[in-house]
Formats: sequence, C-alpha cells, structure tokens
Amino acid sequence: NIQFEISDNLEAVTMIWPVPEKFISSDQITGYGYKKELTLLLPVKIKDFNKNKFEIKAKATWLACSDRRCQPGSANADTVIDIGKYSNEQAELIKNSLSKLPKDLSEVPELGHSSLNIKNILEDGKISAELILNWTEPTSVSSWIPEPNENLKIKELAISTIGNDTKIDLIINKKDPNLPWPKEIHSIVVFSNQANSASVKISTDSSNL
Repeated sequence: NIQFEISDNLEAVTMIWPVPEKFISSDQITGYGYKKELTLLLPVKIKDFNKNKFEIKAKATWLACSDRRCQPGSANADTVIDIGKYSNEQAELIKNSLSKLPKDLSEVPELGHSSLNIKNILEDGKISAELILNWTEPTSVSSWIPEPNENLKIKELAISTIGNDTKIDLIINKKDPNLPWPKEIHSIVVFSNQANSASVKISTDSSNL
C-alpha cells in the first residue's frame, strides 16, 4: 500500500501497477506480488506548471515474504521533481515500465470473448465456477490474476486449454453474504501465441452468479 501526501503544487497522484507474479506459500495460500525491485508509474496532476517543479511525499507499507514467514515493513519518501526534465536513463526506465503493463482488450484481437458459468453451489455460500476464454487462434495461458475485490475471495484451481478455449476453474465466495454480487469480475490474463506474448485486462459479466 502506498499513500501520497498532496503538496502545494501537486493536486492528485494515481498509480499504475505492472502485472504481479503469483506466489504459493508452503501452506498452499496463493498471493500476488513482486520480486526484488518494483518500478511504479505515477501519473500526477499539477496545479501550476509555471512553478516548474513539485514535491511528492509518500508512505509505503508492505509484506516481504519467504517460504517460511512474512515480515511487515514501511518507509517514508519525499522528493522534488523538476517538471519536464529527465535523463535518458529515466526515459528508458519509463519505456521498460510501460512494456510491463497489461494491455487493454482492444489491443488483443486474439481474445474473442469471455464468460463465467456456475458449476455447483457449495457449502458456506461458496460457488464453483468456470471462466471460459475464447481465442481466435491457439493460445497458451500461463497465469490468471483476479483484481482485488473488497467483497470477493477468488481461488484459482486449474487452467486448461483445449483448441481455442481456455477454461479456468474457480472457487468464489462473498466475504459479506448480505452484499450483492458484483456485475463484473476484473482480472488480468497472461498469455502467449505465435504472434504475441503479453498480458491483457478483461472484465467478465458475473450477473448470473
């Protein structure tokens, strides 16, 4: 988690996260995160470009995990940025970071459509479901990453591809049973085929849950 402090010439900050890696702990708990080094792109909204610079302050908190345990950590950071001034090294870093971001669905013509179907209603309100991804050509899916949802817990059981269809078996349950199911489930698919090797953001209709 990263929280930003708004300064005199800084109106807003957003974060663009690259595709995370999947980690499975020794007790079979699935988590998502990053190894070693992480570069985040931060689009900012400036109040007055005539001032030529702005200050940005942030507090970061995290969990650093090994196979045996997780250790919480935190740090504060602040810096003054000159507007419009950057080195060739910084430009290359931004270029590399952009290449690691998931693509929009409009940029991936190989993915025809996706659908979410209920298989079984399990105990404690859990649902066994399958997500079907239909491709226009043979494609291999190496990872499926659900975006965080405040009221859903989603566990991926298996990924299989037959022909042009990828099936992802899931267990889904609501943290608060009194809240409605979301209209869509957002996720990232990491895939490869003869023409492309990338990741894509998808939104799947979940109104039938």
